[in-house]
Formats: sequence, structure tokens, C-alpha cells
Amino acid sequence: APLRAAYGVLAQLAPLVLEGQRTGRVDAALIEGSEQRAARVELGDFTATVVPAAGSASDRIGVLFIRNSASEFLVAGSGDARVTFSTGTAGPPLVGIESIDEQFFENGAWTTGRRLNGDESSQGQALRLQGADLSQGRIYRVRLYRYR
Repeated sequence: APLRAAYGVLAQLAPLVLEGQRTGRVDAALIEGSEQRAARVELGDFTATVVPAAGSASDRIGVLFIRNSASEFLVAGSGDARVTFSTGTAGPPLVGIESIDEQFFENGAWTTGRRLNGDESSQGQALRLQGADLSQGRIYRVRLYRYR
């Protein structure tokens, strides 16, 4: 069932992934086994750091990033993880999460579910992925901002 759900989400994202690969807007992170403590991915002006969630029993964590704009990403993941964002480019040095919206692909169209706030986004500092996200068809739209 988890593999079927993962392929279902990938099928929904396939047109965006194919276009993103052509334009360099798709990246992924993979953590395999307990020896690997984190994965980092460069996403334009931002760096995403993926770490297993505290107490995670996931042996493998995979996260797909599709850049919609300079500061907006679609994120789909497998496994329990925490994703934080930073920057090393010129400009304000700190990165915050402006918003996280659950996205679902239903009846051939994207629909927005809940907006995650406060405790759900570590006060705008982290995206929390859960092992059940893919089986529930959940994809996140994350908007970032920079500040001092």
C-alpha cells in the first residue's frame, strides 16, 4: 500500500516533474539508514536540510522538491522527517516559512486543504513530513521569505 500511494502521488506530479527536470527546478533528498543523519539540497537561493523526525522509525526518507518560483516549492515526502530552510546567498541571512498549504490532486485539479500554522510549522521554521502523507495523497506547497 505505501508503494502504491507513492506511485499515485508521483503520477499526479509527473507533468510538473518532467517540466521541472527540463528547466532544472526539481531536486530530491534521500536518507537511508540510521548512519545518515541529514541530507541537504540546494534549491536556488535556498538550502533545504532534511533530518529524521525525533523518534522516527523510518529506515528510508525521501523528499521531492519542485520549485514553482524563487521562493515557493511543492514538497512530497516519504517517511517521518523535519525540513528546514536556510540561505547562503546575498541578502537577508535568515529564512522563515511564510505558509504551508496541504495540496491534493482530485478529479484532475489541484485543491488546497489545510494551512499549517504555529505548532504544525515550528512557528514558521520547519516543515514536518509524516509517514502517512503519501498514503493520504498529501503534497505541501511551501512559501519562504528572508529576513534579518
